[in-house]
Amino acid sequence: MNIMAAQSPENKFPSMAVLLVLGKYNQLAALEYWLAHHLALGLSVFIAFSQEEECKEFLTWQSLLELLSKREKITLLGVFETSLPAEETFLRTAEEQNFSFTLRLALDEFFVPNLLDKKEEINEAKPYPFIKIPYRHCGLLGHSPQKILKEGLHPRHFYTKMTDGEFVADTEGRSLFVLSNQPCADSLQKAGILHDAAASSLTFEARHFFNQGSQKIPSFAIPARCNEITAYFWQDVLRHFLITRKSLPDWLRFPRLALSWHFLALENKKVLAVNHKNKELCAISAHGEENYSRLILAKEMTESQSKEGWLCLLDPAPFPFLPLKKCHSRTIALSVQIEEIATDLTAKIKILPTEQTLTLDEEKHFTLLDFSKNLLPYELAMLERLLSKGKAEGDKKNLLDGFPAPPVTALWALMTRPEFFHAKTNCPVFSLLTALLDPLMLSAPSTQELCL
Repeated sequence: MNIMAAQSPENKFPSMAVLLVLGKYNQLAALEYWLAHHLALGLSVFIAFSQEEECKEFLTWQSLLELLSKREKITLLGVFETSLPAEETFLRTAEEQNFSFTLRLALDEFFVPNLLDKKEEINEAKPYPFIKIPYRHCGLLGHSPQKILKEGLHPRHFYTKMTDGEFVADTEGRSLFVLSNQPCADSLQKAGILHDAAASSLTFEARHFFNQGSQKIPSFAIPARCNEITAYFWQDVLRHFLITRKSLPDWLRFPRLALSWHFLALENKKVLAVNHKNKELCAISAHGEENYSRLILAKEMTESQSKEGWLCLLDPAPFPFLPLKKCHSRTIALSVQIEEIATDLTAKIKILPTEQTLTLDEEKHFTLLDFSKNLLPYELAMLERLLSKGKAEGDKKNLLDGFPAPPVTALWALMTRPEFFHAKTNCPVFSLLTALLDPLMLSAPSTQELCL
């Protein structure tokens, strides 16, 4: 595996490695966001496991990361008794592989280049010169990252303010080691670490400070490829499950549903679509246009005014998910609630689980134009097919018989139905990682299988 980072507009330091040491108290649900953030910057990620306290999930973590490393620059260093030998191994490995910079982070710390105005000088220490990368704490009053994670959203979407360097805890930080004579970019010397501090802040004063903040977090704190990487992560996990198990999860049961398919039209007869360049909603001809993907609505066929459904991308797109602000899907389908107005064949669409209303230029009612299900692409046709079969409790039939390729979009769409997403117990969407990647299925699919 080539672990040297590829060049990209966001990657100003192509030979920087980051170490993450995982232990008992880390949360698996947060891992995808941490990985996506740093991989999107073009960094190479090294993972070590600490045995300072017993962690029963090591096998699950390892199998997950081995799977994800087939697509991204992730390297597993192994299991260590404490974090100190893990750091020593990391530094030695980084030197051997000619990395210029190294940095250790925790799972609630996000490295951001050019975050600060002040330029940190290089400390010419032995055996390695280093740059101090200071913390900037952030968080939401009474709103923990765990609650945000359950909604399937990146915490960075919610954290808009950070501390300004005057707060006492801002004196802390991490050391970015310089391993070569390569000139150090200003982006590194002005870097900072956004720390999700609110969840662990016990005093009202600290929570209030984190909530108010004093500096706005720059918009580039979330690298552009984050959503794309998390979408691919989930698709790889689901594809791996479907290839190795060849069946749906036992807990995923659903009644038979008949669907109708529709364009969402405006008064000018144009239909909703997504612009490939800026990933924004827009309106185009119902016949389609180059560099745009039309949206299509799958609607439950019942007499009820409130209906279940899915909002989907109909046309091929250069991104693997449905890009809606503060609510991105991990595939091209997203669960929605449909409020239908029977008198004029219009509908109001509410995105789940955030319950935000779908709008374009303040318009929130769309005319439903029929679309023939015979023209559906494979991913959406498989959703139609699975729902037409249904899966009742105790049903032993294999619904995937006869499928020529893993129906990843269909499985994700089923898992994000309201009864699963709003479960009072652990949300199956996130517990899926543990349920699917148990020690009984550690064999990873080939790169060819992942690219089906």
